[in-house]
Amino acid sequence: DLEDLGDPQTAYATIRDHYADHLPSKYPSAQWRDRAALDAQYGTAGKKLVVVFGSAEGSSIAPSATPSMGYSSPLFHDTSSAMQALCAKFADAPDVAILFQDHPINASNRTAHALPANCIETKREHIHSLIAAADRVAVLGTTTVQYECLLHDVPVLSLSRNLIDHVGAAYSCVNT
Repeated sequence: DLEDLGDPQTAYATIRDHYADHLPSKYPSAQWRDRAALDAQYGTAGKKLVVVFGSAEGSSIAPSATPSMGYSSPLFHDTSSAMQALCAKFADAPDVAILFQDHPINASNRTAHALPANCIETKREHIHSLIAAADRVAVLGTTTVQYECLLHDVPVLSLSRNLIDHVGAAYSCVNT
């Protein structure tokens, strides 16, 4: 019961600690791996790591004409265009690696995203492995991952409109 946790700071710390001890995952994924294992897999050793998580809403599963798409992602037509814009910002930054993990719901029903050469698509990594390894996380669409990043104390860049933008808990993309 949250009322038994005391003041909000104590309650938050208790919830965060419980979460960190359990590392829940809603979808099948690889086992948790540390940064060194991810670096070995993806060739990212010695680089700052930006991890981008897609969402079902922001990915190819929803037609761009869907009214909610323009509301939640007014800057980008789809995930591929968001990735093109983000990766272009880091094109001349050899010390930055960008990993992209699409939402699991899209695994069997989408065409491949046109990802830039400086972006690596992961294969169902455990989200907590990626969050813990990341220097920054970017999210597209409304996704629970944004809240998980906050529990890990990892800065979030929102590439769309969502709740954490409105309370100042994320960096917001305002133009491309």
